[in-house]
Amino acid sequence: MSKIPELMGGRRLEHGMITEGRIRDATSTGYNVETLAVGKTLTTSDAKYQKLDPGGSVRTVVLPAEADSKGLEFYIMNDADGAETITVTNDAAGTIVAIPQNEAALVVCNGTTWIHLGILTIQRS
Repeated sequence: MSKIPELMGGRRLEHGMITEGRIRDATSTGYNVETLAVGKTLTTSDAKYQKLDPGGSVRTVVLPAEADSKGLEFYIMNDADGAETITVTNDAAGTIVAIPQNEAALVVCNGTTWIHLGILTIQRS
């Protein structure tokens, strides 16, 4: 598939993902592996896949403003080595999902609301 987005009925198709209103840049489709010392605020240009270790404490991950995030999605994995939770909130501090150790969540934005689509348990080998 071409890397150049094609206009399709008001929507853009890029890398097999339909977006409405914005095009993800090349860095936002990658991944980030990080141990957190404090909470984390995601931006619209952050990597889609976030593998986060809360670093020994409960942490909060704040999602970007909904008005700037239509069509944006994040897959956030809690890679803790203990019983530490990552709480994902919107930019108004409303909780979207709490992710326990060894689980991951998919969140998407429709331009007005962040939506939690599910929690996955991570099987470690």
